[in-house]
Amino acid sequence: MKEEPLFAKRITAYIGKTKWHSNIYLRGVIATWPFSKLELFEKHLVIHIGILRKRFKLKYTDIEYIKKGFCRIDIIHHNPRIDKYVYISGIGNGRLLYKRIKDTADKYKLKLRFLN
Repeated sequence: MKEEPLFAKRITAYIGKTKWHSNIYLRGVIATWPFSKLELFEKHLVIHIGILRKRFKLKYTDIEYIKKGFCRIDIIHHNPRIDKYVYISGIGNGRLLYKRIKDTADKYKLKLRFLN
């Protein structure tokens, strides 16, 4: 039986080895809305890059914190199988998306830490 997500939303996502703004040539995967999706589950989150058929699963124990960045949300983690930089954004330059993620985490008591 497939677990249903507690929260799901189409997003813009970047997962890569370099910072978003540090290089014109980005070494990673990027997909703009509606080609990527964020799903929150009880013990992990998943970022789907649909157009590339890639799926990135991060357990909450691997996430140090989630913070609002400039026009994006940064997911700071220590999972060695996923590139260091994970940025997502959505409605309202990420502000509304950040609030909805935080509200979902509070409602379901997800073990996520937020800055800002």
